[in-house]
Amino acid sequence: MSDRAEQRRTIVSLATRPVSFQVLGEALGMAPDADALLDLVIEVLALGMVRGRIDGVRGYLDVVSCISEPQDVDALATALHAWRRDAYAALNDLDTQLAEHRGYVRSLPSREVFLEALTPQRLGKRARCSSRSHEDESLAASSGPMPHARSYPASSSHAAPAPSDPHGS
Repeated sequence: MSDRAEQRRTIVSLATRPVSFQVLGEALGMAPDADALLDLVIEVLALGMVRGRIDGVRGYLDVVSCISEPQDVDALATALHAWRRDAYAALNDLDTQLAEHRGYVRSLPSREVFLEALTPQRLGKRARCSSRSHEDESLAASSGPMPHARSYPASSSHAAPAPSDPHGS
């Protein structure tokens, strides 16, 4: 039996339940996002060895009833590649818009940039621990009021600066 045939049989045996591309990739010794893995899965579908569809949102192969005519499989492959390209572009655009809105970075943030943005110094009083220290109080006072901060009476143990009035009243 050829390596390709053995790979197809592996996919068929794993596809008795929904299985992630990560699991398929590990079983076949391929990267889960490799085009070769996607091509192999589509080939298995085209040969009718598995009747199913690929749920691109979560990267799962779900075993369900589906048509397996060659032209339909080609259309599925084209749609999947287009979906992957469009989904990445949409996610990149969304991440950029969120980053610009939050004022952290102007491009898709790396993991390190994102983690740096989550430090207590960057988040202000929202990220402070519930056990308040004198240092925490000075940090809150220096960072100014939060956009949706509540105003507490001065006698409260949770005293916070009152938010500025955006309407000028």
